[in-house]
Amino acid sequence: MSGGAVSSEMSCSNMGGGPGEMTMKMDGQYGPSSYDMTMNMVGGAAGMKMNISAKSNGKHIGKCPAG
Repeated sequence: MSGGAVSSEMSCSNMGGGPGEMTMKMDGQYGPSSYDMTMNMVGGAAGMKMNISAKSNGKHIGKCPAG
């Protein structure tokens, strides 16, 4: 995470003590008033596989009302 860019990768095995593995990758851009991220997760256990892709973005739209 540096200079307005974020890139990460994480891998887990034996989640919760069970037989499984998961790999997650995340890449994106961020700034003082917005962000844009893409995430991919691949993994599974007990013969079941899953592949999840997600995109998330947001921007500051103004101050919260008082109270």
